[in-house]
This record gives sequence, C-alpha cells and structure tokens, in this order.
Amino acid sequence: MRIRQVLDNLLSNAVKYNRPGGRVSVATSVGDQWSIIAVQDSGVGLNEEDLGSVFQRYYRGVAVRDSAVAGNGLGLAISRDIVRRHGGDITVSSVLGVGSTFTVTLPTRRPGAGA
Repeated sequence: MRIRQVLDNLLSNAVKYNRPGGRVSVATSVGDQWSIIAVQDSGVGLNEEDLGSVFQRYYRGVAVRDSAVAGNGLGLAISRDIVRRHGGDITVSSVLGVGSTFTVTLPTRRPGAGA
C-alpha cells in the first residue's frame, strides 16, 4: 500500500506540474536484484536549487512557489521515506522548462527472503 502511495504522489505531481497538452509516462523494469519505476513528465522542470532540495520536507520548487498550484511540500519527502524504508531509493533528473523524471529503485526481493 505504501508503494502505491509513492506512485500516486509521483503521478499526481507529474500531472499537476505539467503544461497543458503535456505528457506523462511510466516505465518499469525488473531485474534479479532491483525493480525500477520511472515517472516522466514534460512539465515545468526543476532548476539546480530545486534538484538539491526537492526531497526536503515543506520544500516547494521555485517554478511553483508563486503559481496557483496547491501543495505543502511534503509529498516527495514522504515518498522518499517510504521508498527508503522498503530498502530502495528515489532520485530525480530534470531540466527547467523541459520536464522531470523521478526514478524509484526497490529491491526485487525483501531482505532476508529466500531466492
């Protein structure tokens, strides 16, 4: 249920911070050790300051602070905490004005689970 919460947050953000007629895509990959989920959008993107702070609690990116888009800056911090509690990580790559890709990497098997 918690990973579903992460995906819901990433997809919600991809839509919320996109431009009219923009694109959102989801890609997945499963390997022996890791499962990867990538959510990509063609939205407003993030600048360098945002990239370093986007997973901090209450942080809202420069491009959205003065916009009408509602938010409290908790979603990505909570998502990161959830993913880390599952033994994984979440990263972001972005270009301001072009879009962002959030990548969730999770262990394919639970730690201590048999092969």
